[in-house]
Amino acid sequence: MTLEQELNIRYKKGLAEGLEKGRAETRGEEKVAVARRMLADNEPVERICRYSGLSEAEVLGLQKEMQ
Repeated sequence: MTLEQELNIRYKKGLAEGLEKGRAETRGEEKVAVARRMLADNEPVERICRYSGLSEAEVLGLQKEMQ
């Protein structure tokens, strides 16, 4: 294998890892946005956890931030 081939393999692997990390961060931001909207509508914490995928502690932390 040539150096160029090795570098291409590493580049593609790094690119794939970076894209997945970005997707995960976006999903996390979306969960928080959903929870914030639901808190603004005075939805129960249990329902927010179920629909946003956040833990009760995370939702309660957001609730505290919003007050």
